[in-house]
Amino acid sequence: MDANGRQPRENSRDRRRRETRESLLNAAYDLFCTLGYAGTSLDEVADRAGFTKGAIYAHFDGKEGLFLTLIERTTTSLVSQWMEPDPGRTADGQPEADGIGEWLSQAMHERRDWFLVTAEFALLAARKPALAARQLAAVDRVCDDIASWLTRIGVDATTTEISSMSRLLLAMMNGLVLHTALDETIDTAADLRLGMKLFTGIPRT
Repeated sequence: MDANGRQPRENSRDRRRRETRESLLNAAYDLFCTLGYAGTSLDEVADRAGFTKGAIYAHFDGKEGLFLTLIERTTTSLVSQWMEPDPGRTADGQPEADGIGEWLSQAMHERRDWFLVTAEFALLAARKPALAARQLAAVDRVCDDIASWLTRIGVDATTTEISSMSRLLLAMMNGLVLHTALDETIDTAADLRLGMKLFTGIPRT
């Protein structure tokens, strides 16, 4: 910031770099969701964004780095919505499992293809130690955010228990996405409501 506390003005070069990066990420997100991780090539991403493949390597360390950046960006967006004033609250302001379950169910359905491709990537990462470490770091950040949210809404548990709950909640969401991909008749909202009750003790209506 400058002396007056204002953000420094972005120059044209930095703006073009930022816009190129965003275009590549947007194109990659669409293709990964449509074709899957293995089915998407960097040539296709570059072509969709209107750049050469060299532009990708100027911003990311290959396909894995591009996808990991997408995981961070997309997860941050979803968690920021989760951390906002909760979508389901009782009259006295306390969160309800029903409202939160409904909101999570809708978010999962809207991002179904993204959840599926991240599951595909997780299986790939698990077989590559270096990649697994990078993927785990991203997962740990998500769990930390969920743990902060559980603490904020007043879940009565120890720090260790809160940490375990955050992993269980994330695993529950990921697992439900896979199940509903196989059987679209599953009522994910009902399952999530029960899961929130079991994991957090949040009262249900």
